[in-house]
Amino acid sequence: MKEIINMMFALLRSVLCAEELDKSIFADLNDEKLELLYKLSMKHSMAHIVGTALINAGLLNDSDIAKKFTKQQLVAVHRYENFEYELGVICNTLEKAEIPYIPLKGSVIRALYPEPWMRTSCDIDVLVHEEDIDRAVEALVRNGYTADEKRNFHDISLRSTSGVHLELHFSIKENRELLDTVLSQVWSYTVPNDESVRYEMTTEFMVFYTIAHMSYHFVSGGCGIRPFADLWYINQKLDFDDEKVISLCRQSEIADFYEAVKMLMNVWYAGSKHNELTLRMERYIITGGVYGTQELYTAVKQQELGGKAAYTRSILFLPYESLQIMYPSLKNRAQAPFYQIKRWMDILSNRDRTEKSIKKLKKSVSLKKDKVNEVGQLLDDLNLNNRKKER
Repeated sequence: MKEIINMMFALLRSVLCAEELDKSIFADLNDEKLELLYKLSMKHSMAHIVGTALINAGLLNDSDIAKKFTKQQLVAVHRYENFEYELGVICNTLEKAEIPYIPLKGSVIRALYPEPWMRTSCDIDVLVHEEDIDRAVEALVRNGYTADEKRNFHDISLRSTSGVHLELHFSIKENRELLDTVLSQVWSYTVPNDESVRYEMTTEFMVFYTIAHMSYHFVSGGCGIRPFADLWYINQKLDFDDEKVISLCRQSEIADFYEAVKMLMNVWYAGSKHNELTLRMERYIITGGVYGTQELYTAVKQQELGGKAAYTRSILFLPYESLQIMYPSLKNRAQAPFYQIKRWMDILSNRDRTEKSIKKLKKSVSLKKDKVNEVGQLLDDLNLNNRKKER
């Protein structure tokens, strides 16, 4: 697998960093290795860029696996065009309604990439003030969007007639106290875009937000390699005061994580040498992919909650705070037992949720202690162990 990982990053650097590709490492490239390369790059939502690099280097033939890479290029371009059109609709709608807003994540960062379609997203993220959320939803619904009835922890989901998913945020909190103290101040770190109601995060806060979001996913089983490319381009294309970023990270106690992320970013996108910590981070992130794995998530939760039995109990009996997020109508702890029962009934009435819960329980029981300890040690070394920091 190490060979495939090295191939993937060499290909990514050839496109994203304009680094000359060393074709000697592809001397024995065959369809079997191409298949592994495809699966790995798909797991990290980078197959379209890897495919571009392979085509540029003349390393693809007419095989079925080669066609998969080509298809991902076309899908990425098509998705970008759809998203750009819908982002224009969203921005115009909010402008006309005079609702201040901040485009988030890929909507902003893709402009820094060699080609904007190279920075893919699964949805569009836009932030408005919480007091404006209902008015914003109403304006978008009048313009053809369909809104979910359920309000999520920090957003409301909407869909365009073309199927593009919009997460309309009224907050960028991550339900982690140490992060949310700073993330809740986002509007204090913005600048207006001319005379528009559109606002942009300061570059320092955008870097902090990227790191904070990465840390949230990291402790859920993985964050993928794409945020590292985002940070690479921010560092290459934008001027900012890194000491201000570090100060924000210190307030959320993710400064150690930020320093480690910068080291690994330079390994992957600048060709720096690994150290022992970056090697362990790489194994964790590569295994987890964009969304993490159940095994890694289970390992994190077991060490966070203090063992297998405690995590198993948390699957059966959801913590009160999590129940509140799932059921906003839950107002006090006296109601919690009734909502626990409601949750069980909801799970049992849905086959997919039932199977997912059973898989969680099985993974919790079968996971070896060595894996839990390994993950716990990594989180300790990155100062991300929530059991020690928030309990």
